[in-house]
Amino acid sequence: MNGTLAINFHLALEGMQEWQSPAYRERLQGELRKQSPPQAEFWMQWGELLWDEDAKFLRVICTMVKGDELSVLEDFATAELSRAARRVLPGREPTVRLLTVSVVGPPRRSEFSDQERWGWYAVTLLLEASWIGDDPEAAPYISDDVTKWRRLRKAAFGWSRTDGVGMFSVEVMARSAAAADGEARDALVNLSWAAVQDPGELPITTLKVDWRSES
Repeated sequence: MNGTLAINFHLALEGMQEWQSPAYRERLQGELRKQSPPQAEFWMQWGELLWDEDAKFLRVICTMVKGDELSVLEDFATAELSRAARRVLPGREPTVRLLTVSVVGPPRRSEFSDQERWGWYAVTLLLEASWIGDDPEAAPYISDDVTKWRRLRKAAFGWSRTDGVGMFSVEVMARSAAAADGEARDALVNLSWAAVQDPGELPITTLKVDWRSES
């Protein structure tokens, strides 16, 4: 990917109970792997296919390098998934819906220790991003959505319009302080992308990382 920004498109394949079957999912995975985008336009890769029993749909992740507008990439991923599904189940018309969009962040060297010590860490991050202040729905969206993430504990986000900064505090399970820092940053970046597609630069500063407990 040569350092180019990569985007995860989280899709839902709805309306077909057959996707509960591992055999059908394996066939769909095979069809997706046969497909490739027009050469030199953009790179894409399909992830694991997961059946959501509660929602009754198949969760599919497509990772693509950003070489075009997000809407173009989304349309291409949606169309490719629909075509593959029709080949596995001819005569059926699949419904594909976009769930969320997230960015795949480049590896970052943390200033915190990477010495292994598994447990819960409390992390506090500072986000300076003017687009949050420009969009009245962005901060409330992040504040609400972060509470729904099962892998996070005691997560909260607050926005100071006066100072133009956001404060993100969370507890994450990680193998080291450095890993906890990375987990928290990854969550905040993806929350920002969910709130505003393609928010641009995200200046994030880690204020603290404290070990809490083993469990």
